[in-house]
Amino acid sequence: MITDFPSLFWPITIALITIAGILGCLILLFLTGQKKINSKKVSTTHVWDETLTEKNNPLPKWWVNLFIITIIFSIVYLFFYPGLIITQGSYKWTQNNQYDREMASANEKYSEVYKKYAALSADDYLNNRKAVKVGKKLFLNQCAECHGVDAKGSISFPNLTDNDWLYGGDLKSIRETITNGRNGMMPAFKQSLNPNEVTYIAHYVNSLSGGEHQEHLAYLGKAMFKQTCSVCHSENATGNQIIGAPNLTDDIWLHGKGIEFIMSVINNGVVNHMPPRNTRLSKNEIDIVSMYVWTLSKANQ
Repeated sequence: MITDFPSLFWPITIALITIAGILGCLILLFLTGQKKINSKKVSTTHVWDETLTEKNNPLPKWWVNLFIITIIFSIVYLFFYPGLIITQGSYKWTQNNQYDREMASANEKYSEVYKKYAALSADDYLNNRKAVKVGKKLFLNQCAECHGVDAKGSISFPNLTDNDWLYGGDLKSIRETITNGRNGMMPAFKQSLNPNEVTYIAHYVNSLSGGEHQEHLAYLGKAMFKQTCSVCHSENATGNQIIGAPNLTDDIWLHGKGIEFIMSVINNGVVNHMPPRNTRLSKNEIDIVSMYVWTLSKANQ
């Protein structure tokens, strides 16, 4: 709680405002309770529409009681919980502890279900509607934030339905990706290639997938591509799934497309990171999500 703040300024300020609010309510009740109002309804000078007159009556008992209940509740709450931030409260409650308890409860509740579906073969999973539904829910909860609810991704986030895989689309590779994450990196060549060479290679790369290019520039870039880029993307530019080098011939672009974009990537490089999910999902959950992702591309074959 208090460790979430870079200094004590805000915790102390929040604590003082909270205490001042409670004391303010107590003082207000005390001062209003000291006034003795005549049993007759005393009018004030406030009149509206010549018919509505404000009466100087004491607060209703139920209203006063609500104030008292609120004050008592706030004091009890601050005793048990870290409402003041500068103290933990007697329960020592934190949102992380509550999250851990709820996750442990959910894991205990659903562990047998996950275990049953994780034990299915890929083909059996594909034909089990309930298992696929569970996998979809896990995907939406853990993966949709980046890859989209339809798993078709967006700029810098791969489409998982198109059979184009950076690290392999077999079940083992997908499971490894989800478990340990991936760190994709293309180095920058600004220091080793001059602007003309970058232009030539960009035209050649764009020509591989039928993109707009100038033939003579692409011709000049072919040899340079083999000398500079083929070590990762292979000589025929179909990529290398071992290191996650993309296929440059299929007109599927993860980070953008076009001559200008390709030149920018060659000059500046690009880094892409997928975080591991083994700290958030159990092995059975990872197996189920892996099979679900595997079914997404199978549906388009």
